[in-house]
Amino acid sequence: MKGFELLLAGIVVVVIAAGMPNAQYWFQSGAIGSQNASFNNGVSALIQTIYPQSDINGSFGFWIGETLSNGAFAQVGYEVPNATATYPESCNTSGCTGSVVLHAGIPIWFWEYFPAGGPSSGFYGGVGQNDSVGPNGSFNRFSFESFGNTWYFYMNGKVLGSVDLGTPNSGAFTPTAFAEYADTYDNSAYMKPVIFSNLSIYKNGILQPVPEAYTYVGYGKGSDTALPNPYGVEEIGNRVNYFEVGSGLPLYNGTVLWREGFYLHIDSEYNVSGSGEYMSASSVRISAPQAISLGTGKRALFAGWKGYGPGSYTGSSANATVYMAGNITEQAEWKTQYYVNVTTPYGNTYGSGWYYNGSVDTIGVPNIVTTIGYGARAYFAGWSNGAKSLYFVTSVTHSLNVSAEWDIQYLVSASTPYGNASGSGWYYNGSVAHVYLSEPYIYVNSSTRIAFVSWSGVYANSSINVTVTKPLALNAEYSKQYLVDISALNSYGNIINVTSFNSSFGIINTTPYIDVGNRLYLFSAYYKGAHMPINYSYSIVAPMSINVTLPVYDVAIHTMSFLGTPVNATVSLSFYNGTSLNFSTGAGGNLTLLNVPLGYAYGYAKYLGFMSPVYVSGGKAVTLFFITVLFAVVVSAAIIVIAVLIARLRMGMKRQKG
Repeated sequence: MKGFELLLAGIVVVVIAAGMPNAQYWFQSGAIGSQNASFNNGVSALIQTIYPQSDINGSFGFWIGETLSNGAFAQVGYEVPNATATYPESCNTSGCTGSVVLHAGIPIWFWEYFPAGGPSSGFYGGVGQNDSVGPNGSFNRFSFESFGNTWYFYMNGKVLGSVDLGTPNSGAFTPTAFAEYADTYDNSAYMKPVIFSNLSIYKNGILQPVPEAYTYVGYGKGSDTALPNPYGVEEIGNRVNYFEVGSGLPLYNGTVLWREGFYLHIDSEYNVSGSGEYMSASSVRISAPQAISLGTGKRALFAGWKGYGPGSYTGSSANATVYMAGNITEQAEWKTQYYVNVTTPYGNTYGSGWYYNGSVDTIGVPNIVTTIGYGARAYFAGWSNGAKSLYFVTSVTHSLNVSAEWDIQYLVSASTPYGNASGSGWYYNGSVAHVYLSEPYIYVNSSTRIAFVSWSGVYANSSINVTVTKPLALNAEYSKQYLVDISALNSYGNIINVTSFNSSFGIINTTPYIDVGNRLYLFSAYYKGAHMPINYSYSIVAPMSINVTLPVYDVAIHTMSFLGTPVNATVSLSFYNGTSLNFSTGAGGNLTLLNVPLGYAYGYAKYLGFMSPVYVSGGKAVTLFFITVLFAVVVSAAIIVIAVLIARLRMGMKRQKG
């Protein structure tokens, strides 16, 4: 990198772009400050980072620089190398220290100087790491400034390096802001335009804009000039001290790029661009966004401009034009708005929207009931903030989220072709509906009736309590029934009193009504606490009376002595139904139990300490014999007589032998 005197020199990139044949061009374009910017103590400017650049055989650099009063030179900016190579980090007239590998196409900052009376070739200064000048499109402030004879070099206020250059000022020399295609042998590379702005100088410790500048499209010191410089420079819009350099721009050399004009100051609570220095008598467009987000549910809404100064604008339009007849201040006015978000899972609401701070909003739902489907509706219950009415009024001083809350109701519809069905209506989800009929039975005559069967084939009782979790359509269904008169007979053909039967329709009494066309099966009868199996079936085609014979018998027990005389015995019996009872056969020795299920009994009979087992079934009688006192006397006498006879017989036999 190389300095300049009155003629401009180029960035020395021979080390970085090593091996380039016939590299002899330093194309330079940009701005040169007028003489009223001389005798300064440093230079500053904003330079835009733009990459990649289409380097072919040289390197692109963008920098500010200045020759000092004693002929020394200082510059700072950034460079986009065209080749990957190792380069020293810092060099001075005594040598270099450190090393860094720079990659082709990746921008780096650099600062450079040439001491007064020193060599005019080689590199003195320092370089940064790869990608050290911020993201693509960003602006960085590069500057250098003297403190005594020591000059400091900066990027965004951070010191990059320093050197004693033997003088504290520039003397009659003025600052430059250049783009440069350096150390190349042709002019075919395309330079993407880069913006420079606010080229300024330090005087007496105060940073002040360069009031006037001229274009420069030419060559650096020592450059060949056979090929034309294709890189131009142009002011952007009519802004003072705001220009770009690159391919496709005007190639005028030595023309006025800007002259100091009037300052437009934009005063805004929120960020609005446009402040700057503009040429006198120029028209400048000012604009502000209609709204600026200040976070969730809060924004600033543009309210208008209030202008001060000749040519200023006052009004409500966000986009306006001012005429720079003098210094102008435009004050942007804003009003704060908050968003009220009213939500509901059902139906509609009103009151959502943006409201100015302190304004009044009415929030509500139009209807207390909203249909949400067939047989289902939402019933308004209140608001998430605790309000209970359909609408409420609130002062908007912050963002607000409020939702309508609802209870779900379902329609229960009960209907019947006979009489009345009660219980129809709307029920809250999870509540219990009591549905019942006024007439579950409609009697046609004494033996025929129309009987309730079910609610829509689901519920078999005419009076039900059902938990409502969905719409219910309950239709009472009926069937025609005939009376069946059942008479129970014992095994002897006598009518007995049976309480119920187990049938194909469940437990029935002796006068059930049975659906027409069905078949009635009787499986057992319940009599005296016992279920007795039976097997009967009947087709129900008309009212009917039927007789059912049950296995019910009389139980007869006779107790007598071996001599044939009756005895009064005590009898203990257990029956088919599981009961146990005690009886007496009486003086006649007879015990008769009528209508015993299955004629079944078992137990024992006792007389004079003698016990005899008892088992009867199916109506058969049983006779039990016992030993009596008389029988015992007779048996004892007989035994004595027999014993005497046997003794006499033995004595006669002995005499005969003697």
